[in-house]
Amino acid sequence: MPDRGGRAGRTNIGDRIGAGWDADFLEARGLAVRRTDITNAFLQFQAERGKSAEKLDLIDDDLGGPYDGIMALYVLQHVGRALVDGVLRKISGALHPGGAFLAALREGEGEFCEEGKESGLYHIVLWTQAEFNERLAAAGLHTEQTALATDEDGRWMILLARKNAVKDTVRID
Repeated sequence: MPDRGGRAGRTNIGDRIGAGWDADFLEARGLAVRRTDITNAFLQFQAERGKSAEKLDLIDDDLGGPYDGIMALYVLQHVGRALVDGVLRKISGALHPGGAFLAALREGEGEFCEEGKESGLYHIVLWTQAEFNERLAAAGLHTEQTALATDEDGRWMILLARKNAVKDTVRID
């Protein structure tokens, strides 16, 4: 994705296992990345690694932008079902037309709480592919690709979506 000047670039909302590896991967390929997370542990770890990161509450904070791409890997399953539409609209609003959104989240049905070794108790919301694609479409994002993976935690959806491009219209009287 080319830089468009100004605030264009990519933002990384949270990160897999909180280490920033996905952002490292993008930066190593010459992309500008804004690292964000809600946890102080992530911010501190990034500072120890010499990386800049900002505290961001995906539900309450402005995402900034517009960006060429937003990546939210292993984050959205922690957003309450009643809040996800607003979060997806916020993500869509922070993208340039045609901008990419990459997300990975647990697939399935229902909600439950899980306890991590280091992270404590946290809420998990499962989505079917059809349900989540409907939510994306309602936010102005269309799914281009979906991949599925399974690990010890369950089944995961990895989705690549794009913000609907603005179409030029010409009025002829």
